Amino acid sequence: MGGNAFKQLDLVRVKREDLPATVQHVVDTLNLTGFTYDYAMSSLMGSSGKKATSGDVDFCMNTHVPRFVGEPDDPVFDKHEVLARLKEVLPVNRVNTQTFKMGNLMTAWYVVGDDSKGLVQVDFVFGKRDLLLFTHFSPGDES
Repeated sequence: MGGNAFKQLDLVRVKREDLPATVQHVVDTLNLTGFTYDYAMSSLMGSSGKKATSGDVDFCMNTHVPRFVGEPDDPVFDKHEVLARLKEVLPVNRVNTQTFKMGNLMTAWYVVGDDSKGLVQVDFVFGKRDLLLFTHFSPGDES
């Protein structure tokens, strides 16, 4: 994470005020069952939205199927299905699968869907949601 997966692209940092519209653009474009704006915003990891700018946007993509009473009933995503959809909506040079086996998909999206604002790295990290949110926590500007 940190926004350096695309050496061939001129990536920008996303401003905090542009983050909600950028997330909405990603959600609307992907159109994945369960990947709603509310889910996406509550699944941001790292410093996204917590600092004035972020080098990338990291989404936690839950893969854990609840088995016990009391476990969160979060949407469950299949990384192969998400990859297939990303390949449908993004040019090949903006999808990086170098760390796909480890559960990480790196992509590049236009900030707010506006090519004049530049591309920001957007990562989809797959795993158990509550664990990923804990291990990828950042206090942001509070630290």
